[in-house]
Amino acid sequence: IATALESNGATVYIIGRRLEVIEKAAKENNRFRKIIPLQGDITCRQSLTKLVETIKARHGYIDLLVNNTGIARNLLPSHLLSPLDDPTDASPSIKAFQSVLWDTGSPEGFAKSFDTNVTAVYFTTVAFLELLQVGNLRRGDLPPVMSLRPPV
Repeated sequence: IATALESNGATVYIIGRRLEVIEKAAKENNRFRKIIPLQGDITCRQSLTKLVETIKARHGYIDLLVNNTGIARNLLPSHLLSPLDDPTDASPSIKAFQSVLWDTGSPEGFAKSFDTNVTAVYFTTVAFLELLQVGNLRRGDLPPVMSLRPPV
């Protein structure tokens, strides 16, 4: 995604917790020196605020936000048992299927995955709303004043 955007003229900020990883990604994929790595943790609101302020100071706006994050703590086995796996058993075993789901991972692992894959994506979007709005206004895509209130 970053390479395609940069190839089409965009300045692309890539964000990650491990600076060496995103610096390597930027170095390997930069064709026009417009992929910029920024270290940050999207699961931390303070880090998000700092990232927004950094991009605001450097660029002033964003036109697009790609929330490309995800972890999987509760990985299911490569072959998930199906109630239909045993052709000799006329009645499928939902109990066996339920056991695999129940015994895979932990509630803490599920919560960590949910925090990163859902909650952090939500707060990242909220954190960048102002910079997205400035990008829209810059292009003239939105009227200068909007109201969320219904007309009276």
